[in-house]
Amino acid sequence: MTRLQPRRSWFLVFFVGWAAVAPAQPVEVTMHVGDVWTVLTSPPPSEETERHAAVRELVALDPTTGKILTADDAGPGFDPKHLRRRFRLEQRRFLLGEPIVARLEISLEGPGTFKEPIGGAYRARGRDDNFHFLLRRVDDGTFSADPYAPVLGGRGGLSTTRTVKKEEPLSVWLGVQRWSVVTRPGTYDLICLGKAHDHHVRGDRTAIDQLLPDDLRKRYRLNDRRELVDRTTGQASGRYVSTSWKRKANVSPLQAKVPQDVQRQVPTVWGLGSLTDYARFRIVIEEGTREARAEMASRWRKNAENVHPQMGNRDTAVCDAILFSFAKELLPVVRRWYTSGVHGYTPGRALAMNPDPEAFATLLEGGAKRASFALHSLSARRASRAIPHVIGWIAHSDKDVRRAAVSRLRWWTSTTLHPEWKPHRTEDPEGDALLEVRDDWRAWWKEHGGDDFVPRTRR
Repeated sequence: MTRLQPRRSWFLVFFVGWAAVAPAQPVEVTMHVGDVWTVLTSPPPSEETERHAAVRELVALDPTTGKILTADDAGPGFDPKHLRRRFRLEQRRFLLGEPIVARLEISLEGPGTFKEPIGGAYRARGRDDNFHFLLRRVDDGTFSADPYAPVLGGRGGLSTTRTVKKEEPLSVWLGVQRWSVVTRPGTYDLICLGKAHDHHVRGDRTAIDQLLPDDLRKRYRLNDRRELVDRTTGQASGRYVSTSWKRKANVSPLQAKVPQDVQRQVPTVWGLGSLTDYARFRIVIEEGTREARAEMASRWRKNAENVHPQMGNRDTAVCDAILFSFAKELLPVVRRWYTSGVHGYTPGRALAMNPDPEAFATLLEGGAKRASFALHSLSARRASRAIPHVIGWIAHSDKDVRRAAVSRLRWWTSTTLHPEWKPHRTEDPEGDALLEVRDDWRAWWKEHGGDDFVPRTRR
């Protein structure tokens, strides 16, 4: 027994010490949240242009009565009748493949401030999926394709807010072709959609205070960081409040303004029920002469020089529109961005989606390191052609390339060779073992691959 006593004491000291430094458990509360919609003033619609806008405010609700709690907040800080939200275009006539840039302009024509959230929905595809654009041909009602594959979930990302005041408007710029690629000349309706994605809840402090257990509410108050602060000493307790929402959502009044054929084209996961901005512009896209197209490409190449992309600015919109316009005349710009590493991974993904064979060749010529980040963007036909190249990358010196190659081959082929190798979870094979993996994949492709092989893809 005497030999066990020191161990028991050591464990007790360790446990007490751990308890002293362990983070305090959060206080969990479920807040009832509703929304209040206000339709904003918009110009009357015409055959050429139609615009509608609304603003949503999230409000805390009394869980018993369902009424809005406003004790700690006098209101949104502006009069909605003074708020203007309008999509705008720089031009209405384009050449086929010419970049199309849209702008959402937000202004306040009276006192107060309005905060617009920016970003927060780019993680799945790299574009700001709080917006959506469609191009519908006027003569036959068909819609241009989205270059990206459908996404069921997984969106998110960092966001910020911009303040709008009188005489300090905000413009959010977007490259339309990142959502819709035109391959035929004609007259089109450009449909522009934006949705609410703010997270501030008016009345949340009052709601949280009501939801706290009686003993905590009497002893503590809530600070701006949602920490519990001792009412007597003013000292932070180290505990904080974690909130979840129980939503009572009202559908946006703008949803009824959207034509049914357009609604069917918008992914359900996008959420037309949160629509704040809707616009339709009649535009004309022409084939153009060789000289006109050369002049267009030269003008946009100059536009693309010395750009500094930032979330929502015009430079970002111009870059996106050039990358996804898929115009042959602009391919040299895309190639330069890709090979020089400018604009991150987006040029590689744009090349992967571009149907031009020259774009695919450019993607592979850029090297395995750059191309490996765009493999998931390849169509089935492109993936089949890429597989022999990707098999060779299994023995690449860069571990990220090796792991991307094996992961993508397994996805494309629905086959797992050497299951003991789990990229990103186990150590990579080395030397002869790595060459054996590569050679086994080559043998598999020789037996099962070919022109008739259809890889599994999302596109």
